Amino acid sequence: MIGSPPITRKHDSLTLLAGGIALLSIILALTIYETLQMRERMFQENDRSLRLLVTALGEYTERTIQGVDTLLHNIEGDLGHIDISTPNGLRKATEMLRQRHTDFPEIASLNILDARGALLAASIPIPPERPHYGDRDYFKAAKIRPA
Repeated sequence: MIGSPPITRKHDSLTLLAGGIALLSIILALTIYETLQMRERMFQENDRSLRLLVTALGEYTERTIQGVDTLLHNIEGDLGHIDISTPNGLRKATEMLRQRHTDFPEIASLNILDARGALLAASIPIPPERPHYGDRDYFKAAKIRPA
């Protein structure tokens, strides 16, 4: 090439440049393709992981609700043997609620309320000024539509 005419060198340079551009275009296209494929695989993996998580949370929620239902059923059975109209009965009810609460510590507290929303017994210590729940919607509805 040392003695090549300038037109051939220019032609060779353009050919080399075109080949380089073509090679870069192929590399760029493959990089974009591989990136999109990786992105799609990540979406599929995340979708699969989310489906497993939803299934696990659904099963956990179902078991939790069953556990709470069983807990309430047991409390109802225990209350059938306690006269909560007496101070001794309220003390027994409080002890029972505290014992049942240890079986299900995820629950903040277990309370027994009267029909007006007054707190009678609780699984946690009751403050000197007893909370009153009569302003809640379900107590208001019960006043309008008695059982």
